[in-house]
Amino acid sequence: MDWKNIRRRAAIGGVVGIVVGVLIELAFSAHYGSAYVPGSSAFLAMFSNENAAVLVERCVYALLGVIQGAAGAIFAVDRFSLAKATMLHMSVIVVSLIPAAVYLRWIPGGWAIVGFVGITAGIYGVIWVVMWLCIRSQVRRLNGRLSGAQR
Repeated sequence: MDWKNIRRRAAIGGVVGIVVGVLIELAFSAHYGSAYVPGSSAFLAMFSNENAAVLVERCVYALLGVIQGAAGAIFAVDRFSLAKATMLHMSVIVVSLIPAAVYLRWIPGGWAIVGFVGITAGIYGVIWVVMWLCIRSQVRRLNGRLSGAQR
């Protein structure tokens, strides 16, 4: 993977990060009441006005998207096993999400971080199993084609 592709992934990731962040805000607003709430009340209270808070929040969403978009390039490194690529990717995502989650007041810190990492590890475990099963299926299909072509 070259730097041009990584930059492209990062740019797309920034936009996707903002879109996903706003969709999450809308989902929480719909779930907890009829009024739109752009962030946690603790985060919004850190600013003198809501517009400044929303601007900072969108910048954090974009930064998370950039990091996560660029982190996808880890899976394109051929010398990494699926397990190694998954662990590296998870590390990059967790290391970027924890400070953002604490800063945006999504989680209070302390033991909540341990729970956050545990939930993330569980999600990555499921993703890894699904990816492994898909790759195993592809390898079996290719091996079947190769053995059929040799006859």
